[in-house]
Amino acid sequence: TTGSYYTRPDLVNELIKSALIPVIKERLKKNSGNREAQEESLLSLKVCDPAAGSGHMILAAARTIAWELACIRSGESNPAPSVYRTCLRETIQHCVYAVDMNPDAVELCKLSLWLESHNSGKPISFLNHKIRCGNSLVGVTDLSVLKNGIPDDAFNPVTGDEKEVCRELKRANAAFLKTGQFSLFDNENQEYEIKNFSSEYSGLEKIRQDDLDTVKQVKTRFETFRRDQHWLNEWTACNIWTSAFFYTYTNESRQSAPSTERLQIFLQRPAAAYGPMVGKANAAALEHRFFHWPLEFPDVFAQGGFDVMLGNP
Repeated sequence: TTGSYYTRPDLVNELIKSALIPVIKERLKKNSGNREAQEESLLSLKVCDPAAGSGHMILAAARTIAWELACIRSGESNPAPSVYRTCLRETIQHCVYAVDMNPDAVELCKLSLWLESHNSGKPISFLNHKIRCGNSLVGVTDLSVLKNGIPDDAFNPVTGDEKEVCRELKRANAAFLKTGQFSLFDNENQEYEIKNFSSEYSGLEKIRQDDLDTVKQVKTRFETFRRDQHWLNEWTACNIWTSAFFYTYTNESRQSAPSTERLQIFLQRPAAAYGPMVGKANAAALEHRFFHWPLEFPDVFAQGGFDVMLGNP
């Protein structure tokens, strides 16, 4: 009833062999003979499970990367447990990402990673910026869609919609798109915002989290970042765009309906945007757990995306 599935260890191992290990080997080969470069190449790997559950696959990925890292660092084919555990802690801090729409699964996933990466004398790492709750299939995956406006197909009637209202809103949206009068962010500004988010996130990666103060520092910086007005505006804009596909279009609700014109007004002057539309868009985002990948993991998307995606087949 929850859509949750257990993947047997032998199937997880097959996924690791076919998807992750070839990427690891390629990176090590590229930096052959340079131990420091090989370590850096492994710790810069970005691996994600977009429906992580309790973290079964992402934990297997972390173990695999950590073992290779420990072998390189120690110069041995069978490194000492203490070296491996240190490498596993670093790998979990830097390499693995997970998304799940079940909040309990997200907490279980973090717990699994904390238990696995426990190192004597060190606090548990802050992982909220890497293990996220959301529907990985619903949301904005490329911020350029905001510039293009809401597609007319978002107004196609579905169950609960009034066809005439949909027709009128679709016609008005198409007419606005056709005029070509909306400028939104120009490319330069759009890239500047994304780069700014990325640098903030990259800063979190440089903190080692070896004591309680540095763990608190990562937590504080992440929470401050998520309250940043620029980030909140981008998040709201993505919600307006996505909510157009979830909105129930009726004669009573049409006044608050999203449209390309209203999205443009929000992007240009957020304070001047129509409040009821913004409120309903953000409410829909919370209800359906919209997940906007470039805003959740801006540092990863700034470098072109994840190196490996793992998932239950």
